[in-house]
Amino acid sequence: MSKAVNLEKFHNEINNQPFNNVWTPYLTLGIPASELLLTVLVLWPKTRLIGFYGSFLLMATFTIYVALVTFNFYERIPCGCATAFEKLSWPQHLILNSFFMLIALTGIYMERKQRKNIHLFDAKSDAKGL
Repeated sequence: MSKAVNLEKFHNEINNQPFNNVWTPYLTLGIPASELLLTVLVLWPKTRLIGFYGSFLLMATFTIYVALVTFNFYERIPCGCATAFEKLSWPQHLILNSFFMLIALTGIYMERKQRKNIHLFDAKSDAKGL
């Protein structure tokens, strides 16, 4: 949540990325807000699956961007943005993001499995008249 704590710095770093700066205000507010919302969704059992799907989507989007940077799609390599992982190279970021995507997929799998088991348990209880 370092982005939310220091929005001005994050705004400047977004401006240094290789895409049109018209997106800067939306990304500066939207990314930290999305991260916070997804955290809340994952913490609350009724919305956990939605939170995991959203987390996967956000990480997939960022991972695609990191892959484009890593494989020199852009004319210049942008800054890595000051985060907890600012010392990582772009290839290291790609690996780390892939790991985070795997965590989100694991969460999706486990949450879906748990919901299926609860549904089966309820169906068995109904069949027994419990």
